[in-house]
Amino acid sequence: MLSVIVPTYNEGENVGPLLERIERALGDRPYDYEVVVVDDDSPDGTWRRAAEYADRYPVTAVRRLEEQGLATAVVRGIEEASSDRIAVMDADLQHPPEALPEFVDRLRDGADVVVGSREAPGGSYGDFGPGRRIVSAAATLLARIAVPELRAVDDVQSGFFAFRRDVVEGRPLSPSGYKILIEILAVGSYAEVAEVGYAFDDRRAGESNLDAGVASAYLRHLADLRRRRTTSERPSPSTTEPSVGESV
Repeated sequence: MLSVIVPTYNEGENVGPLLERIERALGDRPYDYEVVVVDDDSPDGTWRRAAEYADRYPVTAVRRLEEQGLATAVVRGIEEASSDRIAVMDADLQHPPEALPEFVDRLRDGADVVVGSREAPGGSYGDFGPGRRIVSAAATLLARIAVPELRAVDDVQSGFFAFRRDVVEGRPLSPSGYKILIEILAVGSYAEVAEVGYAFDDRRAGESNLDAGVASAYLRHLADLRRRRTTSERPSPSTTEPSVGESV
């Protein structure tokens, strides 16, 4: 089984198309799947729209009334998920659900964490302009300085990834902001990371939720990880080239 966690805020227009594409990607696979939508009480009623699809797709909608933030929404999704194999993706259709079967294959082949990578063979940044690429590169450099384990992963900024539950079981996840993968790679228990190339797509509907506060939250998160990592030193994980393995 695969649990797909989708954190949302004002993504009502995208939920239906996303669920349809996930079903096309996973519906005929020899394993079950579920989608856990974790919504921060969106003004556009994203959680309500997701729940309306429950008679067509295996989706559960969780409405958070007091908390906000993508990273903590993913942590809530992990708590709600039924499977020991968990994937995380955005609702804005910039992450292709069609890559999910390969994520499962790589977990089946022995990877502990699978990162959807714009840097790996077959990956691309889509319409990222030069300015955005520079900002992304700078953010990656800062992350690798703060947390040396991240140097083994090409696309540490990715929000599209999968992992085994035991990677985070019993680990003190205390994320902030948007970069939950960095938190998992910094404090999780794992040996092998695989990267699967994917093409970052254009947003189809709605507006980006990024704002000026995201940068300051990111820096605070890195500083916090830098402090915490001294209590859990371990060797850097190995990485493997992307390939397709046998299905579950």
